[in-house]
Amino acid sequence: MKLTTFMIKRLETTVFILATMSCSQDNTLTTASDLNTAAGKVCHISSAVVNFRAKACLSDECTILGKLMEGTAVTLTGSSEISPPPENINFLSVAHNNINGWVAESLLDCSEHYVPPVISSPDGSQLVVWAYAPPSRNLDEIRNDFQKIKASGANGIYIGHANPGEVDDFWPSEIGMTFSVWNALYGYPHDTGGRAEEIFARVRATLDVAREVNFKVILAVGYQIQMGRYWNDKNPGALRRNPDGSLMYHWQTHATASPYSSAFRSSITQYYNWVNENLVKPYPNVVGLNLADEPMGSDFSAAAQTEFARRYNGRALLGNDSDNGLRGDFLSGVIADYAEFTANSWLNINPRLWVTMTFHFQRDLFWFPSMEKIFAKNLPNFVVSTDTHYHDAPADTQPMHLGLLHNLVKNMALLSKCYNKKIMLWSSANSWGLTPNGNADMARENLRIVRDWPQRFGARSLAYLFWGFNIPHQGLFSDAPGGFPGQRDGIWSALTEATPSLFQAMNSRGAEVPSKLYLMSLDRLNEKFGAEKTPHLAYPHLFDWGRVQGELKDTSAVIMVDGECTKKIITEKVYLY
Repeated sequence: MKLTTFMIKRLETTVFILATMSCSQDNTLTTASDLNTAAGKVCHISSAVVNFRAKACLSDECTILGKLMEGTAVTLTGSSEISPPPENINFLSVAHNNINGWVAESLLDCSEHYVPPVISSPDGSQLVVWAYAPPSRNLDEIRNDFQKIKASGANGIYIGHANPGEVDDFWPSEIGMTFSVWNALYGYPHDTGGRAEEIFARVRATLDVAREVNFKVILAVGYQIQMGRYWNDKNPGALRRNPDGSLMYHWQTHATASPYSSAFRSSITQYYNWVNENLVKPYPNVVGLNLADEPMGSDFSAAAQTEFARRYNGRALLGNDSDNGLRGDFLSGVIADYAEFTANSWLNINPRLWVTMTFHFQRDLFWFPSMEKIFAKNLPNFVVSTDTHYHDAPADTQPMHLGLLHNLVKNMALLSKCYNKKIMLWSSANSWGLTPNGNADMARENLRIVRDWPQRFGARSLAYLFWGFNIPHQGLFSDAPGGFPGQRDGIWSALTEATPSLFQAMNSRGAEVPSKLYLMSLDRLNEKFGAEKTPHLAYPHLFDWGRVQGELKDTSAVIMVDGECTKKIITEKVYLY
C-alpha cells in the first residue's frame, strides 16, 4: 500500500508546484524519485477553491513534511539524503491521526496568498497573560488596570469570554464576544435591551487600550458550541442530541450546535469572517483567538449520525449493527473534530493567527473527551489549553486531591511533547479557582504545578494565563461578592514575584520521563463509551483513585490512556483499567 502526499507551493497567484512523495507500508519514505519527477510539474489553477484530500506519512517524532517545511534535511530509507526545497514550500497538510492511520486533510484556497501560520506572538516571545472582563467603555479605567498588569511583568491580556454564550441572559457574569452577540447585531437583529451593543462597545474599548499600551491580546469569541436561542429556533435540526433524541445540555446551560451540521459550519464561518474584519485586522496586536471555552460532550444529532455512517461504511451510530469500539472512538473524538474544523477555518481566513480552545478535562474523568485526539488531529495553528485551577469547582464543594491536578498537567505536558504541539495553561487568582478562602500559598502552589511539569517533561508552552483580574463575582480585583478582601494584595504580590519564572520555564525544556506510567486501556474505554452511548462526562469510578493520587502528587508518576503517545515513553508501565 502506498500513500500519497501533496505539497503545495505558491509561485504566483495561480501557479503551484504539485509534488508527490511515496511512503511504504511502514510509513517511512523509500525513494525520492517520485518527488524529483513531480517537482517539475507546474499546475495553473484558476478556480478559487481547490480541495485536496492529502495523506501524510509519519516518521518517528514528526512528519517528513514538517521537517522539510522547517528546512531540515531528511535521510530516506534505502536512498541518500533529500534536502529541503531551494525555496520555502508552504504546507497546509499536516498529520492527522484516525483509525485508518496518519491522514492529513485540508481545504486549500488557491486564490489567496498563503502565509505559514504564526504560533507564537509576532516578536517570538512567550506570553504571560491576565484574564480581563471589559468593565465599561471608560478608557481611563481600562488604562489604569492595564498599567497595573503591565507593571506586574505580564505582556498580554486575555479579553474574556462570554459565559453563558447567550446575549439575552440577564447579564453574562463573564462578559465578552460570542456568536449570539454578533447575531443580535447583524445576523438576526432583535431587542436585547442594549446588551449586544454594550458588549461589543466594551470589547472594542478594551482592544483600543490594549493596542495603546502595546499588550499582546488573546481574544475570546465563543463559549462551548452555543449559538444563542434565536439561531437555535431557526436551526433545530442542527443542535446536538442525546441518544434518546433530547437536546444535549452541559451544566444546565444552553443547547449547543452539532459541529458536523452544515448550518452550524456556514453560520460560524460567517461570524469568524466578521471577527477577522472587525476585531482582528484593526488590531494587529491580537495574536490569538479562543474559539470556545469548555467545549465538552459527544453528539447523536442527525448530522453526527451522517458523519458516523460516512466514516464507518454506512453503519448506524445508534444501530445495533455498530461496533461499540468504533462508536466509542467516534463519541470521544467529537470535540477534537470541532476543534479541527474551526482551526482549519481560521487557517483559511487568517493564517497569521493562532487559535485555541480552553477544554474542560475534568481531572477525575480526564479520558472523555479524548485528550490525545485533540493533540493528534489538530493543525499547526492550534494551541491546546485547559482549565488547570487549584480548585476547579463551586466554592461550596470539597476540593479534589491535588494529585489529580498534577496528573492533568502531566498529561498535557507529555502530549505536547509527543505531538510537538503548543499548550497554554491557566493558574488561579480568583474565588473560583482558589475558593473565597484562597490565599497566596494556594496561588503559589497552583502556579508551581502548571509551570514545573511542562518544563520538566519538555512541553512546548506558549503562554501562562491568570484567571483573573476583574471577572465579576470571581476576579482578584472584582468588588462584587466572591473577591478577596484582605487577601488580594498578598496573592497579587505572590504572582507578580513569580512572573519572571514563567518566562524562564517557557524557554527551558527539560527531558524528564515519568517514574511510572499507569495506563487506561483505550480499547476498553472505547468499548465502554460505545456500549453506554456516552453523552457527557464519563465514569469516575473505573478504579480506586485513592491508591495513586498521593503518588501522582509526590512523584513524577502519571496516569494516561494507552494511545500512541504512551508507546514512545520508556518507563515502568502498569495498567489500572
